[in-house]
Order: sequence, then structure tokens, then C-alpha cells
Amino acid sequence: MYREIIIHTDTKQTIEFPEEFVGKQVEIIAFPIEEKERNQSKTEKAFNFWRNHSIDMSHFKFDREEANKRCYFC
Repeated sequence: MYREIIIHTDTKQTIEFPEEFVGKQVEIIAFPIEEKERNQSKTEKAFNFWRNHSIDMSHFKFDREEANKRCYFC
């Protein structure tokens, strides 16, 4: 894998790949990175991912009897 983050000053870009990419099929994807994302550490990005994908378990109550009724191996 080869990754490079650049800031464009023109509409044209030349990409130099590592020697091991020669003769191989590669995929190039370009998309803008938001300013706040660019300045975040890996820990902050991971925390934000889980915060955005969390489930509210505050009203959950485990019922052992109900779980045992659905047990396929019991």
C-alpha cells in the first residue's frame, strides 16, 4: 500500500510510485480531507468513530429466563 497526502496548488498532479508497483494494476482514489480530520490523531479518529456508532444500552435489561428459552443447544 502506498499513501500520500498532498495539498494541491494546481489542477494537474504527477504521482511517483514505489518500484514494486511497476507492472502491477493499481487503483487511484482521490477525495478531499476535511481540515478537522487532517489534524486529528489516530486515537481521536478511533474515538470519534465509536462515538458516532454507539448503541444506547441504558434501558436494556438482560432476562436470563428469556435467553434460556431461545437456547438451541440446551
